[in-house]
Order: sequence, then C-alpha cells, then structure tokens
Amino acid sequence: MIAKKNPRLNLERKRILFFNIGLLAVSSFVLAAFTYETPIERIAMDHGVSSSKVEYLVDYDKPKEEEKVVEQTKPEQQEEQNQQQVGSENAVNEQTSATSNSSKIPESGVGGIQAPGNGFFIPKVKAKIGPSPVVEIPEIDASFIGGNVAMQNHIVDVMSYPDDARELGDQGRVYVSFIVEKDGSVTGVTVVKGQGVCKSLDREAKRIVRSFPLWKPGEDAYGVVRTKVVLPINFILQN
Repeated sequence: MIAKKNPRLNLERKRILFFNIGLLAVSSFVLAAFTYETPIERIAMDHGVSSSKVEYLVDYDKPKEEEKVVEQTKPEQQEEQNQQQVGSENAVNEQTSATSNSSKIPESGVGGIQAPGNGFFIPKVKAKIGPSPVVEIPEIDASFIGGNVAMQNHIVDVMSYPDDARELGDQGRVYVSFIVEKDGSVTGVTVVKGQGVCKSLDREAKRIVRSFPLWKPGEDAYGVVRTKVVLPINFILQN
C-alpha cells in the first residue's frame, strides 16, 4: 500500500523559512550573550559614569583655596600638637616621680641616697659606735679630785649606817667596782661578787659611790681612757 502525501503537510517548501528563523534566533542569542551585564557590573558602570561626570564638573580653582586654608590652619594645628606633646611629657614626668616616690622607704626620718636611673632608694645606715674599751691598768690611774683624804671625808659625810645592819651587828668591808668615764663621771656601780657583807651594807656602799663628784679620768699613751676602779668601803660599828 503506498502512503499518500498531504500537500498541506509538506514542509519541504518551508525549509528556507525555518532556516532563516533559526539563523535569526542564533544571532539573537549570540548578541544577547555579548551584551549581557550582571547587577554588579551595572552598579560599577553607574559609579563609573557618575565619577566621570564629577570629574568633568570639578572647578580647578577650588583646590587652590583649600590649599590656602590648609596653609592657614597649619600653625594652629602645630600649636595644638605642641600643647599635646607638652601635656604628655608632664604626665610622664608625674608618673615617673610617683613611681620613684613609691619606691622610697615610707618611714619618716630616714635619710638616704636616690640611685640615678633605676629609681631605687638607698637608705643611710648610721653605724652604731659602742663605748670605748675599759682599761683596768692605765698608765695614769683615775683619781678622786683632792686625793684620798678628800675621798674619805666625802664617804664619812654621806654615809648613813643602815639601822637593820646596826641592830644585827653587821660590819665589814664592801668592795665596790665602778667605771670612771672619760668625762670623769662614775657609772656601772656594782659590788664585787663575794666581797660584800650584807644586802643593807652593799646597797649603802653603792649609794655612796654613786654620790661621788666627777673624778679625774685615767690616761694612757693615746689620751684619756675609761678606767675600772675597785674601791673598798669600811663599815665599822662604834660602841
């Protein structure tokens, strides 16, 4: 059976038309591909156009005026910078002084030396000088001014025999040790151990020695020295 062709459905005559339509469509797609712009590119183009417009509208005389204004304001800015610099230096100096003060010893009345550069405080320490040694056998002995007779008279004048010792009949010789200082004063009065009589007479003997006036101090080859003296004081009851 032979198929019959419908002349109305024959597309062979329209091949050229379809070819032209396809060619037109392809051309349109190619043109659209080359001319398509993304939103980012469109914003960039807008900015570029606006900047170009501004560039053409700029007045070239204005920068000169701005330069003058800048030149006029430079001294004021320089003065402000100088003031700020001075203020910062003062703040640094105050902070440095506060730091150095905080590193000092807060005790009052303490002298010292401020070490340069490190802020440390070196206190002055006064060396304690002890008393000079006591010479027991000097070249020149210490002596009572006026001699032994004057000393015995002084002892008799100031002696007060204790009542309890008198009632008990206590009497004897008390050996008293003392130091004659360089100025002649009497210090360190004690009863020699084992050389006392009784407590009452021992106390009276020390009181008598403490009542002595200034002595003549002992001497050696270097001058006046501290001298140790042992003095016997007699307590005798009279009937």
